[in-house]
Amino acid sequence: MTQPSPFRYFKTSPEIIRLTIGRWPEWSVTAARERAKELRRAIEEGQDPLAARDEWRGAPRVTDMIDRYIAENLPKLAKTSAGDQVSMLKKMVEPVWGNRLVTEITKSEVAKFLDFVAEGRPRPWHCQRNSGCPDVL
Repeated sequence: MTQPSPFRYFKTSPEIIRLTIGRWPEWSVTAARERAKELRRAIEEGQDPLAARDEWRGAPRVTDMIDRYIAENLPKLAKTSAGDQVSMLKKMVEPVWGNRLVTEITKSEVAKFLDFVAEGRPRPWHCQRNSGCPDVL
């Protein structure tokens, strides 16, 4: 098995920073060279590719943010309001975006979701009575 060859660059300190682009055959030599050129350009512009990667890895998932919101904000609300918000988050938001990183969700996806919410949806009691609810998004 071939080990990936790391892309090396220097920060302001003399230490060598290594960033692995990928393994062969998933990455062709040509694609890896192109990616290395992109990384070099970014470094020359003052960007830090490792910092960007670490920031992305540290981003919370939507499920984590929902749980945090419920823990921190709902105790301050009336029981009915808190119950409505938990229901909305768990039944509408979590099934659509729950396992995604917060940083992956785009403005257009949020706009599409808000349009869906604004259109209205059948209420749970209505679905049970008529036994036919459309899927969310």
